Amino acid sequence: MPSSKEQTFVNSLTRDEKNYLWDHIYRYDGVQGISAKEQFEKIISYVLNFLDGTSDIEQRIYAKALEMF
Repeated sequence: MPSSKEQTFVNSLTRDEKNYLWDHIYRYDGVQGISAKEQFEKIISYVLNFLDGTSDIEQRIYAKALEMF
């Protein structure tokens, strides 16, 4: 179950940011043996480790995750 910090982070995301992030997580479900469920439980760490900031939306999501870190 996600912590309150992760929940606060998720609540800070816009609908477009959530959709983008959910798509990203599900696309890599099971890669390196880590399920989407496990990634959601550590969503802030996931963002900081796996989004590379190549797009505007990734930069916004990353900035919000960094604030919560």
